[in-house]
This record gives sequence, structure tokens and C-alpha cells, in this order.
Amino acid sequence: MQESENVVEYATYPSQKTCRLCGAGYGDLRIEFGKLPPCNRFVDSAETLPSHQLTMGACGNCGLIQLLDPMPPDMVRPRVPWIRYNEPSAHLGGVADRILEAIGRRPITALGIGPFEQPLLEELRLRDVVADAPRLNFQPTDGSFPYLETWQAELSRGSFSGSEGECGKADVVSCRFLLEHCHAPLDALHALGKLATSDGLVVIEVPDSSKFLASGDYAFPWEEHVCYFTAETLVGLCRRAGFVVIEMLRYNGDLEDVLVALARPADEPGSSCSKADLSFFLSYRDRYAGRQEQVRRALSRYGGDGGHVALFGAGHQSIMFANALKAAPLLSYVVDDDPKKVGMIAPGFSSEIRRSADLIDDAQIRACLLGVSPRAEPKVRSQLQKLTDRGVRLHSIFAGAVGSIFSGEPQ
Repeated sequence: MQESENVVEYATYPSQKTCRLCGAGYGDLRIEFGKLPPCNRFVDSAETLPSHQLTMGACGNCGLIQLLDPMPPDMVRPRVPWIRYNEPSAHLGGVADRILEAIGRRPITALGIGPFEQPLLEELRLRDVVADAPRLNFQPTDGSFPYLETWQAELSRGSFSGSEGECGKADVVSCRFLLEHCHAPLDALHALGKLATSDGLVVIEVPDSSKFLASGDYAFPWEEHVCYFTAETLVGLCRRAGFVVIEMLRYNGDLEDVLVALARPADEPGSSCSKADLSFFLSYRDRYAGRQEQVRRALSRYGGDGGHVALFGAGHQSIMFANALKAAPLLSYVVDDDPKKVGMIAPGFSSEIRRSADLIDDAQIRACLLGVSPRAEPKVRSQLQKLTDRGVRLHSIFAGAVGSIFSGEPQ
């Protein structure tokens, strides 16, 4: 049985008192997930981990969903050098075409801000765009390895801002999958605007939260995502920052869509927001306790003492699922074939991460939860065929997936 209390409270920081988009104060539109450790805090021996109260709230004025008191950046910063994330890129050829149509002139220069820019910049280069991306020389300090928490801070404080006038500015400024990490998203957009020419285009790409909110999926909140956008709140943020969105592109994902906003400077910043539609968030808040109980009942069917159910996948969504839904004590161990993770201890657990071969050989396992994307799931199911041949049940952790643990029916 897993020890779920191997965390210690971190230093306290002032709570966010007002909305990051419109500046309105908060009411009681919030979900308390409890004190959780950072999802990237893998350790090689059992130790007490820092924790922080994770609270998600929705602004009653503009509707932006955000963390009310995010983990401080120094707590989120990885303690191992191999923490890196991947973002979708199959749609970027289409994005590049839409960018060129929106600019409508040649030649074009492009600048990408953040660690996920190269796939889009390469598509633009294939279309004769001169594209570049600045590098930040982040040095490890005190056993930590700067990553997205440092990128967002540098962007928000204007570290990339161009010179006055048009010289040195780009026709297209892109920022992919970084704005949702920003503690000060308005400052980040202002900084991006300073890098673009007066008639240039700012391209913002973020995950769309609509699907996970609608399905009641609690694997998607994450201490590194400060803001949770929908098309409406992304448009509202751009307007408040002094941009007009000329086109909003949506690319479908199995569990989460991608939003790409093509924006230009507006004549003047917008000061008002559309009236918030809070129905998705209210439903999401009200389903949280029920989801915890669903998981507890489902895992209890397989024994419920922590010795009969494994969790496949040691990514941040698996870890958030286990910790936010209080499921870690009911799980035997985590499985992952990444050699950098094997033998480490995932946050919220006490036993080492094992290989899939160890899982297949474990005759005590009666069920396995799959914390992998629907796209990767067929490969994993094939890999675990020996388990299903002997009657082990496989369930996805994602509420919106076929064969979810919440549906009660394995696939």
C-alpha cells in the first residue's frame, strides 16, 4: 500500500487576489485539490517532498479559469535534467499556411519565443520565411534545472523585448504552449507585442480546456499550468492586452483541442470582457468529490489494498490523477519504460517505478490503469497482451476516453 502523506508544506506565498485577465476579485468559484507535490519531483530514494495547496478558480466576471495560488517557480523547477515535454505538431503546416495568408506580403521574418517553436519555424522556413528563435542560457543552480517556469518568467518580465522602432522586429512572433504557464499572461502578451512590427502578427497557441472540463477529467489540472483557456477567454485576454484576434484556429485532439490565435495590434486596448459562461466550471467543480468516490469504488473491486492495481505511465497527468483523486494509496506501483524514470519514485508514491516486463510477470496484478494518450494506447495494449490474456483488466485514467475507469467497462 502506498504512503500518500510523504509531503511537507512548502514556504507560503501570497495568494492571487484578482483575476489575471480582468482584475476582478474572486468569490467562491474554486476547487480545492489539496496539498500536492510537484508532478516533476522524481527522487531516487524515499524522502519527504514539498507540497503546495492546489486551488483552481474561475473568474465570475470574465470566466478565465486559473490557479489562485500557483506553486512558486522555484518549487516547480525540475530537480533532474531530463524533464522535457512534447507538444502536438502535425497541424503546423496548416498553421504556417494561414499565417502567410494573414500577412499577405513578402518577404517575411518570424521569431519564436519558447522551447516548442522549432516545428512551426521549420514549416515557415519551408515557405521561404526567415525564422529564428532566441535561446536563454539557463544554468543549473542548487540542484535544479530551469525549464518552462523560467521561460515564462523571462517572457513576462520582457527579457526578449525588441528595440524601439521597427528595426530588429519580426513580421510574425510566435509563442506556442507557454502562455498557459505564465503567472502574468497580460505582461507576456505585451512583451510579445513589442517584438512584432506595427503591422505584424502575433501567433498564440494554447491547449483548449473545454473537453476536460466537460468530461470531468481531473488528470488535466497541473501546477505548471496557471491559466486554462477556452476560445472565449483567449480572445478576451488578447483584447485586454491590446490585440484583435483576426482568426481563431482550432485543431481537434482526442482529449484536448489546440487553439491558435492569429492577432494584430488593436487601435486601443479593450477594457471590457464578455459575460462569463461559468456552466462548464460549475459542473466541473461539483463533480470532483463524486469522481474521487468513483475511483475509490472502482479500485476497491480489485482488492483496494494497494496490491492489485498498477498505473502505467509516469507522466504528469498520471501523477495528477493519482494525487488529485487520492488514488495513490490504492495503487501498487507505477510502470514506465523510460530508462530515466525506472527505479525512481514518482511524486505521491513510495515504491520505485518498474518496467512493463515486471508488470507482465506480476501475478498479483488484477487491473492496470493506462495513463497514456489515446493515440499511444493501442501500442501499450499490444505490449500488455499477456496481461489481458490472463484476465487482467485495462482501464484508461481519462474520463473522456473509451474504456475509462470511470465508465466501469474495460476495453
